[in-house]
Amino acid sequence: MPHLKIYHFHPFLFAIFPVLSLFEHNIEEVAIGVAIRPFWISLIGMLLIFLFALVLLKSWDKAALVTSFLLVMFFSYGHVYNAIRSIPEYGLNLGRHRYLIVLYGLVIIAGLWWMVKQLRDLRQINQFCSLIGLTLFIFPGVQVLSHARKVSIAESIDVDYATLAEPLNIAEEEDLPDIYYIILDTYTRGDCLLKNYDYDNSSFLEDLQAMGFYVANRSRCNHCYTQGSLVSSLNMNYMNALAAILEENDLGDDIWVLLKHSIVRESLEQIGYQTIAFDTGFEWSRLRDADTYLAFDKDPLFFQTIDPFETLFIKSTAGRIWIDLQYKSIMNENRTLFEAENSVNFPYEGYAKRQLFILEQLPQLATLSGPKFVFAHLLIPHVPRVFTPQGEIQLDPGYYSGELDGPVDDVFDKLGYVSEIEYINSQMLEILPQIIENSSLPPIIVLQGDTGSRHDLTEILNAYYLRGEHPEILYESISPVNTFRMILDTYFGSGYGFLEDITYHDGELIPETSPACVW
Repeated sequence: MPHLKIYHFHPFLFAIFPVLSLFEHNIEEVAIGVAIRPFWISLIGMLLIFLFALVLLKSWDKAALVTSFLLVMFFSYGHVYNAIRSIPEYGLNLGRHRYLIVLYGLVIIAGLWWMVKQLRDLRQINQFCSLIGLTLFIFPGVQVLSHARKVSIAESIDVDYATLAEPLNIAEEEDLPDIYYIILDTYTRGDCLLKNYDYDNSSFLEDLQAMGFYVANRSRCNHCYTQGSLVSSLNMNYMNALAAILEENDLGDDIWVLLKHSIVRESLEQIGYQTIAFDTGFEWSRLRDADTYLAFDKDPLFFQTIDPFETLFIKSTAGRIWIDLQYKSIMNENRTLFEAENSVNFPYEGYAKRQLFILEQLPQLATLSGPKFVFAHLLIPHVPRVFTPQGEIQLDPGYYSGELDGPVDDVFDKLGYVSEIEYINSQMLEILPQIIENSSLPPIIVLQGDTGSRHDLTEILNAYYLRGEHPEILYESISPVNTFRMILDTYFGSGYGFLEDITYHDGELIPETSPACVW
């Protein structure tokens, strides 16, 4: 039997490339840990196929070719399935598993017959496959290594804010209020909810006002994407002004560094605040170096439920068949997904539990001693929309089985969005009074959308609890860029003053009188 040669390594490359490529495309959103399990499962699967083919065919050359061929067929299935279904008019009819499975089966049979019975010059073909695999591997590999280097530098960098930060003057050190910055992702303004979703949110806003909140009912975001919105808010300036910090610290366009090490956070920590942050599920907004970093406990790696990244990966492979069968099974079960955990591995369970963990922990933080700056980024009502108004799990996959974990159509989009609005409203009306009541000093609470919804991307929920006061400097159209300017000037004696409230979308100024920009 011929021995293993260096040009037989292409099955290894074809096994890890799909995981590496998907991770590289989502590298700003996820931690490297989410790719570990798919990586090892792909490698183990490749090895089992290779060993079986080697025993059966008694040829390293043929075993390597057969393994790579089967890997390509497996990992391409989901992409082909999605491509066919995206064809206008005919896609939904042609893009069915019953047809594609038959087609793939015929291609696999023909391909295996050709490789086993017809091919002769196997060495050159193996060399060519290794060259292709290596070429595919290089680009995402370099990108991942480059990003890892940037993250390492960013975590250790001491960002110089001297030119932008104002000194904070404390009258009495024992009178430092806790500050809660609570982001409800894509939570839009009340008038937009009524206009675009036929949902009257006035009772929730009135309850906030009765609690002592000031609701800025004409507020808009400053940048129409989450990173830009949060970075702008926590650094109290627009991205074009903050670009100088990125340039001075050789950070390129890695604006997330200015979220992890913001002017607001650094300024508050210098006067004795402890930063408390939650695991968000997004690597760019994980403040891992916070004084207290909270994440819900996880089972050992191979016993965890499926992560959203893993769901996305499975959907890109022939595992899409399994996912769709699970969805169909869910629809036939008259029970909640968490109750059916042993029979159905709900792909968004980790995501849902992360949100529930934040909601559970938030009211308990008030009892901790010392002044605190709490950063809580909740991905509600952002996709995937998995919660009913009562906080149960949506059983119908139409709410989250569309493109990029979104709903399958506008009907599910509106129903799911309103459902999560109702759920998060009920939670906030329980949590916020507990924070206020359990705080030793009247706290400062900012409840804010980072952007609006897909129908009204600029208009946002923006509400302030300022120690039960309503400072005269508050106004209806105050935007996030002025949030902490107002707080630090009012309660910490800084001299930032206000900037003009403007909105940018893709770098272009959006006039206040223009229609809301949409996705």
